[in-house]
Amino acid sequence: MRYRVEQLAAACEVSVDTVRYYQSRSLLPQPEREGRVAWYDDVHAERIRRIRDLQRKGLTLAAIGRVVRGELGDADADLAAAVAEARGEIGMDRRSLGLEDFATISGVPASLIQAVEREGIRIGRTVDGEMRYTPADTELVRTALRLLEFGLPLGDLLGLARDADGALRGLAERAVDLFDRHVRRPIQDTSGDDPVAAAQMVGLPRAAPRRDGPRVEPLPPRGARSRGSADRDVTAPLPQGNDKARAVRGLFDTIAPRYDLVNRVMTFGMDVGWRRRTVRELHLPSGSLVFDLACGTGDLCRELERAGYRAVGLDFALGMLREARTDAPLVQADALRLPFRDASADGLTCGFALRNVVSLPELFGELARVVRPGGSVALLDASRPDNRVLRAGHALYFEKVVPLIGGALSDRAAYRYLPRSMAYLPSPSEMVGMLRAVGFPSIRRLQLSGGITQLFVGTRA
Repeated sequence: MRYRVEQLAAACEVSVDTVRYYQSRSLLPQPEREGRVAWYDDVHAERIRRIRDLQRKGLTLAAIGRVVRGELGDADADLAAAVAEARGEIGMDRRSLGLEDFATISGVPASLIQAVEREGIRIGRTVDGEMRYTPADTELVRTALRLLEFGLPLGDLLGLARDADGALRGLAERAVDLFDRHVRRPIQDTSGDDPVAAAQMVGLPRAAPRRDGPRVEPLPPRGARSRGSADRDVTAPLPQGNDKARAVRGLFDTIAPRYDLVNRVMTFGMDVGWRRRTVRELHLPSGSLVFDLACGTGDLCRELERAGYRAVGLDFALGMLREARTDAPLVQADALRLPFRDASADGLTCGFALRNVVSLPELFGELARVVRPGGSVALLDASRPDNRVLRAGHALYFEKVVPLIGGALSDRAAYRYLPRSMAYLPSPSEMVGMLRAVGFPSIRRLQLSGGITQLFVGTRA
């Protein structure tokens, strides 16, 4: 059967933009052309369905490209299963609902759910050729309807997200290709007789053995000024000292009821992965005691407990603690005066709160006090990409779009303040220097999702 691009998109239940995007990534064979018309066939349709299936299993487009080109074999199935299990998707069909049942429990008519999905907001997932939903999707479909009611330019927002995603993935693939050409393949060509000599042959420095872990970006020298999150482009004075403490507490008490919802929407769900990465970077034994500072509604506490740790959450804002959904013990307290004994914690996490404390040096001093020698810290916060193109797109979204989303779903003034609060953060090199000075000499900075978030991880000396 022959299709024009619009017909192919409809047959595969994707947008025309998706077809063209797959084509630009060389995931589809070239169509036949008659003049200016491109013709596709069943091979293209089957390829698109396979790509969508692999995406739902958790594979990136870079991995999918290797699968469809025959560069990955049966090991891919194990990889997909591991990703699905990590995301809690194993057994989805046993907990999922059909469209009509989901419409009943969510209170949203089936026709409106389908209308939302036609706008590009994917609510459910396909299982055995049928759209299935879970009770957890209820809040998402209601949020999508609210966005539509407020008249937000969903097409533009989704287009921006797709462009940013494409740019980040393209950058990652180019990095992988460079590594393959200049490192992996030359080493393979040596037949593995002397890996150290092979590494030196292709220009890699000989390094001391270290445990496996994520590749990290080299840190700038201490004292060097970075173009990361240190930019202080603030158009109006931000509160300082006690005024800042009162403002932060009031702000988070105000946005607490819809804090999780707005986070999921404005990060397109990426915040879940960032928190899971934060917990993984602790590398502590099961049963370790971990304090989660600025725990908010308990997202990190839940991830810590899922990983087998004993979590204790602490937050400055009582409103956030009242909205918390975790079984971990919770404490209302100031992170600059932690109510814990010296060296009482095996580890400590903090998510998106470094810019909200009154004094970072005091905070880092408290971390060093309560974490035992050999314990770990993992501190997550927002950042700005180093790449100028990504930085410009991120600034547009973070400073213009996020306040619109926050205003539609929660409190506009609060979500205008949050992008501006980036000005409180020192440069990454300054923060690394502060943490090293108080007793975390191994501290390093990881950039996540192209640099829109940063994660500081290290071990207490």
